Amino acid sequence: MDHQSTQSSAADAPDLPRVTLLSDAADPVRVISAAGAFDLGSLQQLQDVLAEPAGDAAVRTVLDLSRVTFGDSSLLNLLLSTHSEQNLVLAGPLSPPVHRLFEVTGTDTIFAIAPDLDAARSA
Repeated sequence: MDHQSTQSSAADAPDLPRVTLLSDAADPVRVISAAGAFDLGSLQQLQDVLAEPAGDAAVRTVLDLSRVTFGDSSLLNLLLSTHSEQNLVLAGPLSPPVHRLFEVTGTDTIFAIAPDLDAARSA
């Protein structure tokens, strides 16, 4: 009898949350990429990266949400907290569930949301 591996990779599970810091301390724009689904149980890595002090040169934090497939009120709360402490720009395009989260809660008028990463970097 053959036993096949049931181990999955990140490519097999696109909703697994992933967070990547895309800039270095000398960059005036700190860029963080988030991907997957974020809720109370999966938010810690994003929270940790956002809480890390930016380099002395950083004047703005750009959070690329273009690959985030889902976010709940815990993600929204984290973004609001970060927005109150940092110059935060969110980069799209936003997935329909994330766009809806911001639209229903009225936070689409609070956050600076750029259509893409290039626009967010220069915002």
